[in-house]
Amino acid sequence: MLDENQLLLFYTVNDPSGHVDEDNISPIMSLKAFWGDYHFQNSQGTMNEEKTEMKYLSSFESPMPFEKNLTLKFSLRQQAAEISFTLNRNTVMGHTLKKTLNKTIEVDNTSITIDSILASPTKTVINGSMQTIFELAKGQLSGERFRSADLTLKLIANGKEVPQQGGGTSSGMKGITFHRDYDPLPQDLENLQLELVRFVAEHDVNQQFRLNKTSDGEKQSLNILGQMVEITKIETSQGETHITISSEESLILSRVYLIMDGKKVSLEQTIMDKSDKLHDGTIIHTRTLRFLGTGDELELDVQRMTYSKSNHEMLEIPID
Repeated sequence: MLDENQLLLFYTVNDPSGHVDEDNISPIMSLKAFWGDYHFQNSQGTMNEEKTEMKYLSSFESPMPFEKNLTLKFSLRQQAAEISFTLNRNTVMGHTLKKTLNKTIEVDNTSITIDSILASPTKTVINGSMQTIFELAKGQLSGERFRSADLTLKLIANGKEVPQQGGGTSSGMKGITFHRDYDPLPQDLENLQLELVRFVAEHDVNQQFRLNKTSDGEKQSLNILGQMVEITKIETSQGETHITISSEESLILSRVYLIMDGKKVSLEQTIMDKSDKLHDGTIIHTRTLRFLGTGDELELDVQRMTYSKSNHEMLEIPID
């Protein structure tokens, strides 16, 4: 089954001895054609009760329009094998919606561009980008890099959310690019929207914050890249320093040190991890950072931090 988004390959493995679950078809598969290889994307299978037969459905990149003769390359029981076949181009299903969008959303000082949408009878793919290769290089030189950790996009057709199938993010010569895969669009499509729900990224911080050894109940607030982190307790015990912090749920100090009397000490572990839900629905995450050693003068050295931004901005996608 072939359309512009993918080639779906249906195949069956038989083993009359009843050990089909031990045949172990390698997940490293590819389709070889005259002009190159088309990569394996994902696979799922079901086995009968007798364990004599396994039926698979695997997805591959969609071959170029001029490709007809293909060879499936795989391994079975650790032995290389291949099956050749010919595509029937008369059965190709094409696409149902194909648009270049180039729509940009600004969030957390970052431009997220929705480049295109390609909907076909088997799935719908949204392609986009977050940083060009030049912006990545600039961030590397300035020490103000960010690394995308998660991007939540919701596709809404005729007022109903379209189930997501998968997606991915990668970095290369085109910068940071991403794709999100959804189920096919309804045939009676009247309107289509894309909602940016949440954006999570890791940011370089490289800042030091002097800590006060406060008495019980007294707190200290730190403003880190506009995000509030509250120091609720600092304790020393048996040659260790424990710092308890609270913040919004998604915020993580992904690389942090403690400078004790001028000596930088790595984080040993995070302990006493808990979450509390406030009356307005906000979830506060409290945890204790454990460092080996003690000191009179303390500075929290935050090198990197991850946090999310909720956006809920809606883009209208033209369907004409």
